[in-house]
Amino acid sequence: MAVYREAADDEGQMRKRINIIADKLCRMAMEGDMAAVKEIGERLDGKAAQQQIHSGDPENPVEMVIRIGGD
Repeated sequence: MAVYREAADDEGQMRKRINIIADKLCRMAMEGDMAAVKEIGERLDGKAAQQQIHSGDPENPVEMVIRIGGD
């Protein structure tokens, strides 16, 4: 982002360029680009929580669930 800031003449110019990029991303998502859809979703809702299960001895299994974000 530092290189981007150097390229922008002022705050208004930087904001304009960010808006152009956001518009392009939205257009790509509307055209079905799933990477763009995912990027927008992660910006709006955050990344999906991941569940991790670890087990040890079959007689005495260990289960650990880690939830990041949400309630």
